[in-house]
Amino acid sequence: MGKSGYTSLSLDETRYSKLRKSWDNIVGKDTDDTFTVWATTVLEQSVERVSLIKSMFPNYVWVGKTDTGCVIKDKSTIIEVKWSKNKLVCSVDSGLCSHCVYAALNSKF
Repeated sequence: MGKSGYTSLSLDETRYSKLRKSWDNIVGKDTDDTFTVWATTVLEQSVERVSLIKSMFPNYVWVGKTDTGCVIKDKSTIIEVKWSKNKLVCSVDSGLCSHCVYAALNSKF
């Protein structure tokens, strides 16, 4: 039986164990939040980030991840954004462009 006023979220046991172990080693020692509070906050922020990305880049579509970066579609143009010498590089534009920003903000990158 769950705690009154709360709902439960079912996670695959193997994935939970791996995630919890990573959280304990990386995040848990540097926060006063419980794992549940932290996870809820991260989920809320992730949804907000997706909303922000969609509003900032309405014409961009995530195509997929590559070994060195990702592929996105901007209207009818296919663009590759990749890491090269610790910098993001766009196959279309030079310098740090909106395609690079879109890629960096995307959680799949």
